[in-house]
Formats: sequence, structure tokens, C-alpha cells
Amino acid sequence: MTQRDLLKVIEEQIYPTLRDNNYAYEKGKSPHMCFREIARIVGDDHNWAVKIDIVDFFGSLDKKEILKNLQGRVDDDAYEAIEGIINAYLIIDGELITDYKGIPQGYNISPILSNVSMHSFDDYWSDNQDHAKMVRYSDDILILAKGRKKAMRSLRTSRQLLREMGLRYICDDSIDLRRNRIEYLGFQHYIDQSTGKFEQIPTEENIQRLMEMEGNDAAENERLKQIYAYYYGYNSFELPGPLTISQDLQLGNDHR
Repeated sequence: MTQRDLLKVIEEQIYPTLRDNNYAYEKGKSPHMCFREIARIVGDDHNWAVKIDIVDFFGSLDKKEILKNLQGRVDDDAYEAIEGIINAYLIIDGELITDYKGIPQGYNISPILSNVSMHSFDDYWSDNQDHAKMVRYSDDILILAKGRKKAMRSLRTSRQLLREMGLRYICDDSIDLRRNRIEYLGFQHYIDQSTGKFEQIPTEENIQRLMEMEGNDAAENERLKQIYAYYYGYNSFELPGPLTISQDLQLGNDHR
């Protein structure tokens, strides 16, 4: 079975079983969709946020857990092909390595398998957790809760789930979005104190990087603008007016 055939099988048999709270490595999903969901959740009074970053995501995934989650979800041929890929040996400095943690990143199915490995985590947060909601983009997790106590309780639960999965993580303290900003996927998310509106704007780092790339060539500026829009998932939405990269690119609220 070729990788292309295997990818088709995965799209047909695995995609429908994945949870909606993950926005990475699936057709039709993008960071912008994730931002829209964040805005919807915050609009439902989930004003406290906690961010969790998984360390060495692909290198830490449990191969046995992935295979366990795949049982009964793909046909036998696909299962055997995937098993062969994630258990493939490595050669490092001339040495044959057969026992290693994580999954190879060189295959086009590896990102999808990472979603499979996180199924139990996504599952937990999809099952009527009214006190808090979770969105995930690959190894970047954001939890939104109604109050600090619920945010901290959600953080403790998430840490326990990740530890049980053998994953290491870095997490921040809870943040009240009405008073502070949280950075997630290259954007700042916060509730404007003067207007009470939820805002999503690119971080200064992203803006500065684009400004440094910007030259005097109008065609080049337009190309960079479109690349930026595509990368963040805005390609399906109308960009506001005559926009230059040097401007404050406040795209989040303009496209909800």
C-alpha cells in the first residue's frame, strides 16, 4: 500500500472519528477556524484562559497507544501498513535503532497519527465539560473556563491526562482575559477593557517579522499579504479594504 493510498484510507476511515476541538492536520480546518471557536467560547463567558504546550510532541507520542486507538477504526491492510511505518527502524551515525519513542515525522500520515494519539485527551474535553472548553492545534492547547477556580481545576485535570499519556508539557498560570492578554498561535487574545469586545490580533513578533520583509515593491507587498492571509486561514474570507503589512493587522474580529 502506497502512502497516497494509505492517506486516502485514513481520510475516509479516521477523519470522521476525530473530535471537533482539534484544528490541525485535517482538511477544511485552519487556525482561523480555531480563532472563531475561541471567540465563540469567550462570548459564552469563558473569560479565564490557560495555555499548555506539549514538549517534543512527535518525539514523545506513544506508538502502542496509537495502534490501540486505530484498532477497529481502519481495515487490516491499513493497520499493518501504519504499524510498519511507526515501528520502522532508524539509522543514526551508522547505528541501527529499533527501540525509540515517538513516531517518524517524514511521512505524510504522521500529523494525522498525532491526532489519533491525542484522541483520549480530545475525547475528555468533548464530553460535556460545561465548566471549561478546550481547543487544540497540534501541540498547542488552550483551555477557557468560567472563573479562575474552574480554570485551575481544568489545568490540573489536563496535566494528569497528559502525564498518563507520557507527554511532557509547559503550562502558564491562568489569565483573566478581561485584564490581560494571552498569546496563542501567533495572536494575542484578550477582552478590550474600554469596549468589552473580544480582540484577536497578531503578536508584535509576527508584525515585526512582516514589516522587516516588506519592501518598496507593491507587487511583493501584495504577495506577502496574501501569504500571511493564507497561512492563518483567511484565504476563505474577504480581507478588509486596502491593507498594508505595516498596519496593525487586526484581522481576528473583522472576519467572525
